[in-house]
Order: sequence, then C-alpha cells, then structure tokens
Amino acid sequence: MNTIYFKKLIVNSIIIIFVILYFFLLSLDLFPRYFFLPADYINYFCVLLCFILSLLIGKANLGLQDLNLLKLGLFLTCLADLCLILFNCLPHGIALFCLVQITYSLRYKGTHTILMLKGFALAFTCIFSIYLIICFTLINLDILFVFGLFYAICLITSVISALKSKYQKPNKYMVTFGMMLFLLCDINVALRNVTSLISLPDSFTTITYQLSSSLIFVFYLPSQLLLALSGTDWGQSPIKSQF
Repeated sequence: MNTIYFKKLIVNSIIIIFVILYFFLLSLDLFPRYFFLPADYINYFCVLLCFILSLLIGKANLGLQDLNLLKLGLFLTCLADLCLILFNCLPHGIALFCLVQITYSLRYKGTHTILMLKGFALAFTCIFSIYLIICFTLINLDILFVFGLFYAICLITSVISALKSKYQKPNKYMVTFGMMLFLLCDINVALRNVTSLISLPDSFTTITYQLSSSLIFVFYLPSQLLLALSGTDWGQSPIKSQF
C-alpha cells in the first residue's frame, strides 16, 4: 500500500508541476519578462514529464501493444524535440516526428499494421522519387520539403486513425483531443515558417509570426499530456487502477 500511495503521489505531483509550468509559460507570452531559463527549455522539460508520466501510470490494461506504442511515441517525441528545440537540427527533428506520427497511427489502428507500414513506405518512396526528379531536371530543392510533405501525410493519417479509434471513454476523448491539439500545433508551425518565407505586408507578417509562435506550445503541451494520460485504464479510479 505504501508503494501504491507513493506512486500516486509522484503521478499527481508531475501533473501539478506540468500544469504550473504550462500556465507560467502562458504568462511569459502574455507578459514578457526576464527569466533565467529560456522558455524552450521549460517546454522541453514539460515534454519529458509527459514521457515519465506514461512510464508511471501505464499498465497493460489497454493492451501491451497499445501501451508500448504510446511509450515509444512519447520517447520519439522527446528525441524529436531535442533535435528541434535544443539543437536546431530540422531534418533530424522532422524525420523523428514522422516516426512519432507513424507510431501513433499504428497505435490507433490496432490492426493491419504491416499494411499501414507498407503504405507509409510507398508514400515516402514516391515523394523522394519526385524530389530527385525535380532536383535533377528543374531546381535544387531542400531535403526539408521531402520530410515536411511526408510529415503532413503521417500527421493527417494519425489524426484520422485517432478519430476512428475504438477506445472507450474517456480514453477516446483524450486520444481525439490530444491529436487535434497536435494538429493545431503543427498548423501554427507551418504558418510561422510560411510567413518567414513569403513576401507579405510587414504588419501582417509580424502579427501572424508572433501569434503562431505563441500558439505552438499552447496547443502542443496539452496534447502531450492528454496522450500520456490516454494510456491509463480509467475503468475504476484514474490512478488507483494502474497499480
């Protein structure tokens, strides 16, 4: 019983710390001020908390494959954010996020995993082949276009799979809203990048860039928390049923 109580205490503490840090980050956006740590470091710490949370509350109540895919997805997310947030390695980060969405698609689909993997492999092969043809015949394209387009396909597939998933409530809501927030986050990532590449009126570009930059983690962090908690068996009490 002491072990059960201790685990419950850790889980609840992680959730409380996450929520406090999330609202603290929101306050930094609304009222910019000096803080000794960059906001990106705090964002990344919150992502790590979600991965740790999945390790603590996860149990094979929803199926061992489901649990392992959730943990793998969150672990890959930590690696992807490490590349993007801390090291600014865009190709590696986007490639890892492609693996994240493929992992979640497999998790939500549950069956026909080999067929789905073949579909992703075919999509990437087609995109990469078109990329090579364009590079050799027309213009030099950045490899980021390949990863970006493939990621869009992986993300849309993952979101659709989440909407069609067979989870019971409230796991169904957590998976659905978690992936929808993930999608909104990436839409803002795309908006931020587009506004920095195309010529638009300065005032519009500035507002769009600042707003999309702020909204990225407004949507992203709750999505990670919801996905981490979606591995919980809520059949009894939220935490007690896990141990």
